[in-house]
Amino acid sequence: MSTWYEAELVSLLLVAKLIKEERGVHMVTIGAHNQVEIQAMQSVKGAPGYHLVDRIHEQIAAAQHNHPGLRIELRWTPRHEDIQGNEKADTETKKAA
Repeated sequence: MSTWYEAELVSLLLVAKLIKEERGVHMVTIGAHNQVEIQAMQSVKGAPGYHLVDRIHEQIAAAQHNHPGLRIELRWTPRHEDIQGNEKADTETKKAA
């Protein structure tokens, strides 16, 4: 498994933890740069990185428990779109990898 792929999953895990801890959250859209990450979030155990995907799902469930009615959308985001915070997130993920 690629270290980059794992770092991207860890970044999703950290985002899920942050959502859980926020207050007054009703809807969140998370941008993922890689289709593999999005597919992994829908996969079953045994897939690469499944242990990280399980943790992400646990954090999302905890966030939804803390924020009843919370909607979380995971969507593909091209790397070089002009999205606030996108470049910083890329830099942090590269550091983690």
